[in-house]
Amino acid sequence: MRLVSTLALSLTLVIAAPLRAETVQVELDGVRIALTLPQGHCPLERSNEADRGVIETVERVVASSNRVLAAFAHCEQRAEFRAGSRTVLDDYGQYMTPLRAQQVNMAPDEFARQMTELFKKQGAQLIQGAEADTRERIATLRLGIRMGENRMLGVLRTDERASYIGLVQNLGLPDGTAKLQVGVAGFGLIKTRIVSLNIYARFEEGAAGASTTLRVLDTVTQTYTQTVAANAR
Repeated sequence: MRLVSTLALSLTLVIAAPLRAETVQVELDGVRIALTLPQGHCPLERSNEADRGVIETVERVVASSNRVLAAFAHCEQRAEFRAGSRTVLDDYGQYMTPLRAQQVNMAPDEFARQMTELFKKQGAQLIQGAEADTRERIATLRLGIRMGENRMLGVLRTDERASYIGLVQNLGLPDGTAKLQVGVAGFGLIKTRIVSLNIYARFEEGAAGASTTLRVLDTVTQTYTQTVAANAR
């Protein structure tokens, strides 16, 4: 009876324990930084031809402004993409750092606040207020963006670690069709270096799109929090 009870307790503990998120180690200006991947996501690797195509495409797009530190995708989608049964990744993202960034000797919460003010001055003020208000505003948006265009959702959240902004893109796909995707980016300091975390998901207008946006926002916030903690040790 004791053996059965012990086994049951062990199984309960295993089920209750959260899965450990994968971490990618990178070097930035001679400093080792640990980048936590979102739960259920796996790294994209240059050694794989399909992955390399995605990484190099992102690098071309941001070549004048950012360096890609790590790229990742939902593990199941990555497997399908590598096998050729999926032509487009829907849930994916990257960690980046500005090309010309230097060390920032500032408290992370002050940096996050200043980034939020900067984004707002640049026009990222569409969405404001509490989360419930954010959900309602996104749900009622009629974006009307054409293929290749973006629409800024604005600053979605600011905490002591980062400033988080959102946008919706209408992407042209290789087969000539298009898809809407929402992206949320968190901008903060990791070991005095500016590091952004960008996560994307397929988007549709209305209540479903609002729910997707807030889900991605929560994922970016949680993942960035884990990365900050991983580099605090």
